[in-house]
Amino acid sequence: MDPTTEEKRSGIARLVSLFSNTQLGEEPNQWISLARSLAVQLRSPSLDWRDLARALEKVRSNAPSSSASAMLDRAALFAMRLAEFDTTPKASAEMLDACAPGVSPEDMLRSVVAILERQIPFDLVSYAEYYHSAEAAEGTTLVRGRFAMDGGTEFRWPARWVEIPGDIARWAEGDVRWVADSEEFYKEYPQAEELRDNIVTREYERRGAASYLVAPLLDGGRVKAVLTLARRRNSPPGPFGRADQQKLEALLMERIVRRINEAFDMRAQVVAKDIIALFTPQAEPPVLAQKLVEKLCGGFEWEYIGLFRVNRAHEMFEVAAEHDANGKLKLPPTYEQPLSEGMLGKTLKAGHALYVPDVNRKSGTHNYIRVSPSHASALTFPIRIGPDPDAEIEWILDLESSQLNAFPFPEQELLRRTVVEVERAVALWFEARLATTLLNIVEQGVVVLGGRTRIERANAAALRMLGLPKDFDFSRNAALPVKASKKNRARLRDFATYAADKTTREFVAGEQESGAGIHLRLRGADQVMRTALAVASYRDQAFHRRILLLADVEQAQWVGALKYMEAAVRAVAAQAHGRLALAGALLRSARGTLSPNTKAFELLERAEGNLACADLPYERIASVFDIMSAPKVRHGFLDLAGELRRFRGALPPDEADSVQLDYEDDRTVIVVGDPERLAFAFRSLVGHLLAVRATDSPLKVSISVSQGRAFVNLAVSARDSASVAAGLAEVTPDEQSRPQDQIARVESLAFAVATHAVDAIRKVIRAHRGKLTVERQNDEVIVCVGGLPVLPEGTSTKVTGRSAPPAAKEIPQ
Repeated sequence: MDPTTEEKRSGIARLVSLFSNTQLGEEPNQWISLARSLAVQLRSPSLDWRDLARALEKVRSNAPSSSASAMLDRAALFAMRLAEFDTTPKASAEMLDACAPGVSPEDMLRSVVAILERQIPFDLVSYAEYYHSAEAAEGTTLVRGRFAMDGGTEFRWPARWVEIPGDIARWAEGDVRWVADSEEFYKEYPQAEELRDNIVTREYERRGAASYLVAPLLDGGRVKAVLTLARRRNSPPGPFGRADQQKLEALLMERIVRRINEAFDMRAQVVAKDIIALFTPQAEPPVLAQKLVEKLCGGFEWEYIGLFRVNRAHEMFEVAAEHDANGKLKLPPTYEQPLSEGMLGKTLKAGHALYVPDVNRKSGTHNYIRVSPSHASALTFPIRIGPDPDAEIEWILDLESSQLNAFPFPEQELLRRTVVEVERAVALWFEARLATTLLNIVEQGVVVLGGRTRIERANAAALRMLGLPKDFDFSRNAALPVKASKKNRARLRDFATYAADKTTREFVAGEQESGAGIHLRLRGADQVMRTALAVASYRDQAFHRRILLLADVEQAQWVGALKYMEAAVRAVAAQAHGRLALAGALLRSARGTLSPNTKAFELLERAEGNLACADLPYERIASVFDIMSAPKVRHGFLDLAGELRRFRGALPPDEADSVQLDYEDDRTVIVVGDPERLAFAFRSLVGHLLAVRATDSPLKVSISVSQGRAFVNLAVSARDSASVAAGLAEVTPDEQSRPQDQIARVESLAFAVATHAVDAIRKVIRAHRGKLTVERQNDEVIVCVGGLPVLPEGTSTKVTGRSAPPAAKEIPQ
């Protein structure tokens, strides 16, 4: 569009003003600066050299001397040459191209700085975002530096957020956007004096910055972001001036700064989407929790985030995951905190986020518990299952920083928007995991068909009937064995592939709503033939899916056989129990007629003890099976030291003398957990080690407590220490994944019972957040059970075997 007459007149008026306001003297830089300013005006599409000539005619008659008039002509000619060879449009286009979608904002800034320094010389550059809100102190604006560079070297602001006077922010929104000298600026704007003590200002003064030029991004008349150029006091180009501002404006910097600002905003949205993508039905909670805090820390450039689980059963906050970007704010190992204490407890009670700008202050810290001298400010944020505000708080995010006031309102709002999305994802994730769990715990197979006979989903029981591993995924993008061809991949996902006879093929391809009672012959991927009973077939018209309910006939028969075996074992155990009890009574009667110091008395006493151990009722066998399926049933307390003393006292004298407890007779160590399961585990472990020890070898037992955790060491010399250690070692995943038939599995369980159920022991220890490790030193086997949570001393509660634990000082939190 051609420029209007009014635009022409206003443009010529600007040229006349430039000529008139320039004091030309003997300094050569004066007319050169004038030529550069004129060239900037000539780049406007509304002006050309003829307008420059008209403006020159108006001011030449008022020139103070012929030499001044000659300098005006010289400046005009040089301005036309500068305008003719101007690279500004090309530079602007290059910067816009560098800010393309998909490029990180930091890379955008690096490219823009490299192009910009060819147009306007500068020493330092920074990009900052502004926040205007009632949440900031009255009359102030919050500023966050996102990028800074000094002579090609990037650096970070010494504070994440700083406050500046609102009038200074207004200055960036005005027409004059350069500061020739910072000291003169303080004199002209007294309200800027408080910037002298600003930690960021001091950093720029330390680097020698004295003159500034800004390119603001305005939103509704308020500055939203600023790209700032700075020169040192003795920089060769001299201080910034009007010509530099006009040059910067000609580069269309507002459009470029807007793209950079949008890229930073988009990053926050991408981080939120990446976090939501973590909540897949297959995601394991510990792995998901760790990835969550890592993505939050990395995406939003926070120093530390801890995710605390609200464990109401233990009445403790437990660390589910944490990420420390700089290694200065990490919590001690196995850190726990009572639900009623600290800032976490206040957040749980209040039901909303809490913020402490300075943890060193005596007031307004919400009972903050400082565990590291590096902590300076903190923000806690609750997470619920679903967006319902009345839902229970299940987790709390703990943000820590080594900087003061690191989480003002903009950061809180950013986290709030993310947590809202996380809560929605958690609700869906919970429902998906619940559906998967319900499907997998039923004994009947569930198969979902879509697209005729293509398998969309199958539970664990159905996968077993199809001869597939329990982690097999039917989704199209799921990874199958590398050797599987494309054709074989499609075949494994087609239910018709597994039909082994005509009846089964007709049922799979049929359209009937119910086929209850039909026996299906299935040839699994492992080439094993199985018989399944079609309990039900339902077609869901809404989602065009067909749901099959299958029962494993062989499994039902096997369960029946197990029930028969149980009855037989109970009958045999009942018969043996009576005879063993009678034999024990006869031994006790005979022992009563003998002198205690005779050899016969000792033999009868030993026989009586061994006879008591031989009485293994069905309940003992059944308890192992119960523990393998539910290693932790209820919440309680156990005096571990007292339990080991009681168990030693119940042993026959010769075995009791072999157990050496390396701690005081009155010592108590109260551990938290299921007392029956824990007592079973330690009695079984001690019994197993006594059974495999070398003759006359003592079993040494010691207990220690460290950082709220109990550690039990058991050391014994064995006849074959290598095989004993191997029997106690954990089975590797490869060994566990080997195919076993049902007979082999039962034999394995029977062997586990006979050897004091080592697998059950390990499950109990792991369920109580402990770990069982085995070492071998020559002929000695050392078993360590470590990490069992200890009840905080001074807590009043009922403990198995004791009325209450002894009172003592509170443990540090």
